[in-house]
Amino acid sequence: MTSSLASIPSFSPITSNSGSIQPGDHAIALPEVAKTGLGSSAAMTTAVVAGILQYLGSVKLAVHGESKEEETELELVHMVSQAAHCAAQGKVGSGFDVSSAVFGSQRYVRFSPSVLLSAQVCLASLQVSL
Repeated sequence: MTSSLASIPSFSPITSNSGSIQPGDHAIALPEVAKTGLGSSAAMTTAVVAGILQYLGSVKLAVHGESKEEETELELVHMVSQAAHCAAQGKVGSGFDVSSAVFGSQRYVRFSPSVLLSAQVCLASLQVSL
């Protein structure tokens, strides 16, 4: 078993993909890095944001348990973490991973498209009157 583990390279090679950036006169190939898709970047971003906000005194997070005050504090951590995560990734994702990292879980209920029907009718009437 030890010999089979020894045959695994220490680090997986990072290859370049077809995308590149053009700083000045030189094109730099962007590295191709596999993502795990497990929300680790969201968890790390949230932990750093919460730590910085706590250190600066912007939030007061409880070590154990939750209170109504902490819920408001977590909302701020959530908003800042979502913004930081989007900026770091260069895109806006679903936000479920950041929300789960902040609040500890996620509850999503898919609703019927008919719920939006009245809103669509209202928007259509507003566009006609404009």
